[in-house]
Amino acid sequence: ILLACLIATPGLAAEADNEFLAKAAASLNREELDLAVEQFSHAIKASGGNREQLASAYEWRCAALYKKGLLNNNKALTREAISDCNKAVEAKADHQRAYRLRGTAHLTIGDTFRALDDLNVAQSMDPQDPLTLQNRGLAFARVGQIEKAIADFNHSIQIKSDNYWSYYNRGRLYSTQGRHDTAIDDFSSFIRFRRDYEPAYLHRGRSWLSTGAYQQSLVDLYESLRLKPQDNGAALFLRGVSLYLLERYDEALPDFEEVVRLDNLDAVNAMWLFLTR
Repeated sequence: ILLACLIATPGLAAEADNEFLAKAAASLNREELDLAVEQFSHAIKASGGNREQLASAYEWRCAALYKKGLLNNNKALTREAISDCNKAVEAKADHQRAYRLRGTAHLTIGDTFRALDDLNVAQSMDPQDPLTLQNRGLAFARVGQIEKAIADFNHSIQIKSDNYWSYYNRGRLYSTQGRHDTAIDDFSSFIRFRRDYEPAYLHRGRSWLSTGAYQQSLVDLYESLRLKPQDNGAALFLRGVSLYLLERYDEALPDFEEVVRLDNLDAVNAMWLFLTR
C-alpha cells in the first residue's frame, strides 16, 4: 500500500544566509528541479567547511533529486538522492529531515526495512513530525504490521488534521480489514482535500459496494471513470457488479465486455459476464 506520490520536501529555512542556498531553495519551491540541483551543487562547493550549511545543501539537493526521480519514475535518481542524504547525515548526525527523506526514498525503491530504520530514527528525533509518521505507517503496512501502521496514521492526523494522505492510506488498510464503513469515512475525508485523485473514488466505490450501498457505489465509480476514462478495468468491473446487483443488466453487460477486451483472462469478470448474459 504505497502511494504513487510520496514527495516529502524538507522545510526550507527562510533565514538561509548562503546566497546559493537561498536561490536553490526558491527554485525547489517553484518545482524548477534541474535548476535547484545545479544551485544546490554550487552551495555544496561554496559551503566553506560550514557543516550546517553543507548538511542543508546535501539534504535539499536530495529532495530535488528525489522529486525528479519520482516524476520520471527513475530509480537511479532516487539512489542519487539517498547518496546525498547519506552525506547530509555525515555532516550533521542529528539531521532529522535527512533521515526522514532518506527513509522515504528507501521506501520508494522498495527497501522497506532500511526505510523503517531511518524513519524510526527520524521519529525518535521529532515524535511530532506528521510526515515521518505518515511514511512510517506506509512502511509498516508494507511489512504487514497493520495495527502499527494504523496507529501511525492516527497519530499523524491527530498532529495535523489536514494531513490528507494519512486518511487515504488508513482507509486503504481499513478496507482490507473489511471495516468498510470506517474506510468510507476516511476516503470521504481525503476527497474533501483532493477531489481530483481518481483512486480515492475507486476505493470508496468498492467499499460502498461491500456495504450493499450499490447506488452510492455507482456515483463513485462513474467519477473514477470520468477522471480516468482509459484502461480503468477495475472501475468498469465494479460498476458492472453494482449495475448487476441493481438488476440493470443491459447497462452492466457493456462494462463486463469491455473488461474482457482489456483482460480476456480475468476469470471473475468472465463469471459475471456469463451471469449477466
